[in-house]
Amino acid sequence: SALRAAAVEAGEPVLRPSERRTSSSARRRSR
Repeated sequence: SALRAAAVEAGEPVLRPSERRTSSSARRRSR
């Protein structure tokens, strides 16, 4: 998830159907 969160912050559309929730939560935790 950390790698995916980093990719999302980099601006890469690496959101999977299951990782979408994790990415959303990771983004809130990151900020």
